[in-house]
Amino acid sequence: MYFKTKSLLCRLFIISLLIFCAKIGFGQINSADSSVQVYTLWNLNESNTYEVTFQQLTYRKEDTLSNLTLSYDIDITVMDSSENSYTVRWQNKNFSVVPSNRKLKTLYDAAFNKAIDIKISRSGVFKEVINWKEVKKSTKKSFSKIRREVISDDQANRSFYLLNEAIQSKRNMESNWIPDVHQYYMFHGASYSFNKDIKGKIQTPNLHYKSNPHDAYITIVLEEISSEFNKYTIRAFLEVDTEQLTNATYDFVSRLMEGAGKSNVERSEYPDVSKVIETAAIFHSSGWVIDSTQWKSSVTGETTMMEIRRIKFK
Repeated sequence: MYFKTKSLLCRLFIISLLIFCAKIGFGQINSADSSVQVYTLWNLNESNTYEVTFQQLTYRKEDTLSNLTLSYDIDITVMDSSENSYTVRWQNKNFSVVPSNRKLKTLYDAAFNKAIDIKISRSGVFKEVINWKEVKKSTKKSFSKIRREVISDDQANRSFYLLNEAIQSKRNMESNWIPDVHQYYMFHGASYSFNKDIKGKIQTPNLHYKSNPHDAYITIVLEEISSEFNKYTIRAFLEVDTEQLTNATYDFVSRLMEGAGKSNVERSEYPDVSKVIETAAIFHSSGWVIDSTQWKSSVTGETTMMEIRRIKFK
């Protein structure tokens, strides 16, 4: 769920990095070698509720330019299980917006009244959205009823456009409709050890030119194990290649300005663009998330855009 599409930390890229070093077993915490395996040991019909807050903040130096927070609850329920997978239902509810925006709340109530059914592996690796056609049909019907009301508000209108684009195909939905899902499962399906940080170069989507992804550098750390309370903490740091990101942004802005009959500044005068993503998650040994927070920071010159998404057991 989002106000703007910024799918920089793609779950698939992390899996491609970890698959070579991950060995899945049935234990979660191994005190003997200070390691953990993030594995979903879930029961049929098991259900938990989470509180989600998503804040978008833009500031220049010490001046806040915008600050908007969306809050809601999610019920996560195990609907089915097989030898190789789980079917898990995600139902969003109880939306609120701060500062209050009635039209934006109306939009999100309409967009997410249909539950999402997803398939994950037995270890918790995201596979697919199962009912994407039903979600698309339901959401389009809801949007047709509220479109005229919400597009009169600039913020709601922008979000309406992005959400409407996200339901047009299964690929779009799996990429842009379910950031909560990707954040929740991003560490699942792998093993982690103290003093054996996972480091590597991966690729992240280029928002301006999809056929030319950016390089990014990632480090994943097992930060803490609490055997007494059957929980552990994992943290990941990702930094997108600044030169590639700046070049792509400069080219995109230049084309927009050219289309408007204007010219951009010289590349040497254009400010660097940087993006950093940090994700920290606390897990119970059953594979249920206790608390997960992700910080995304995008800096262009003196302007910083922050996105903070927290998924907390309720």
